[in-house]
Amino acid sequence: MGDNESVYEIEDFVNKGYVTKDNYEKAYELHQSYIESILSDQREEAAGFKLDELTNGWSFGYYEPLQSLNGGDDELFKQPPPNADCPVCSIPLPLFSDSPLARRYQSCCGQTICGGCMFVVSSPRMASGAPVPCPSCNTLNSEDEKETVKGLMKRAYEKDVNAMALLGSRYAEGSIVPKSRDKAIEIWEEAAELGGIWASYTLGNIYKPPNDVGDAKDWKKACRYYAKAAKGGHDVARYNLGVLENNHGSKIKAMKHMLIGAASGNDDSLTLVKQGVVDGRVSNEAFADTLRAYNESKKLMNNAQRDKPKEMENRMMNMMNLMTGGQVGTVGELLKEGRKIEQTRKRGNRRR
Repeated sequence: MGDNESVYEIEDFVNKGYVTKDNYEKAYELHQSYIESILSDQREEAAGFKLDELTNGWSFGYYEPLQSLNGGDDELFKQPPPNADCPVCSIPLPLFSDSPLARRYQSCCGQTICGGCMFVVSSPRMASGAPVPCPSCNTLNSEDEKETVKGLMKRAYEKDVNAMALLGSRYAEGSIVPKSRDKAIEIWEEAAELGGIWASYTLGNIYKPPNDVGDAKDWKKACRYYAKAAKGGHDVARYNLGVLENNHGSKIKAMKHMLIGAASGNDDSLTLVKQGVVDGRVSNEAFADTLRAYNESKKLMNNAQRDKPKEMENRMMNMMNLMTGGQVGTVGELLKEGRKIEQTRKRGNRRR
């Protein structure tokens, strides 16, 4: 009668030898036929959607339908615009879910450069420590962090939303500028109002209360900022919205987010779409179309040149783990440890 749990139990009986494989296959065919015959939006909405293990068991303490937060769902559920091209190689920039080394903002010209193009100009100068020119405008990148922050401030004053997002992070970390969470949020909120995708996603994370329990107003803000980022093409923000919708009973909307995210090239969304096929919530045809779009997106964004930073990142992670006794587990930790080592080196040079 289309009950998934019964199918899982029969699979277990097959493994234990209680049911023959032929009988299981016949039962499964009848199960799939029944599902196809009764599947409707109402049935999908009521069906369970097993995401707990795949989404780290998120449970949200507040939820308000996204329609009321964003003035309607039509714009939110459109396929987002493709990523902007790297101004150097003219290939779409990597996804936001990729490594932090996959793209880099240049305050000298306000351009975001892919990691592959940055690697081409930086790798010959790594051994000598020579300044690296910007691949877009050829300005030499300063090793002085104060100069970097000055460049971000100049761009932020001109309402460059990417510079504003990075400057906000500097205030949040207390890097060169005084540490101030309020100042960081103020900058991020202004950037988000101006259409900043990264700032909107960051605010979504900021307003998602610790341990997933918090005030209704914070959840409402988190939801709104994630939606704003998702509409701008932030694949992780869309994935987070899908999890949010699922955990509050809107299964159809949840899968819509996952299908859109997977078509854009997001790996985690594709994993959940595959689970949707297994659970009977995604048709084989829809999955085939999504998989084609996923592969096409990956093909457009990847090339051999962009693989180089990934290879270097893996080597750096391994080397840093050897130096720190396994303290580095993420790229963020890698960069943090790298900054510590660089600061120690500069202090040593000053003493000499």
